[in-house]
Amino acid sequence: LGEVSKEAGSLRKAAHIAPKNVEILLRYGRILRRVSENKQTKESVALMRQVLTVDPENFEALFLVGRAEASAGRTDIGKAFMMRALRKVPKDTKEYIALKKQIEAISK
Repeated sequence: LGEVSKEAGSLRKAAHIAPKNVEILLRYGRILRRVSENKQTKESVALMRQVLTVDPENFEALFLVGRAEASAGRTDIGKAFMMRALRKVPKDTKEYIALKKQIEAISK
């Protein structure tokens, strides 16, 4: 746990120094989710939104922002983000099918 805290602190500093470095932002978001038992936090969602300002087509950020929007009750917005992510996955793959099911479940 101490090592994770150190890594999170280092990534926080790195994200502050290099706010347009997508890899740093993604890694920082991942570690924040990991320490919160794989749940998104306000900060991790904000990081994914920041990723999208630099790389508007980043799959991971599109997917996670879409989930956050849907969870906040903004289902149409969430589905739109997730559909953009889905277009990046080759059809007829396990990943495509799983993501499509998640998108369909938002409507129900």
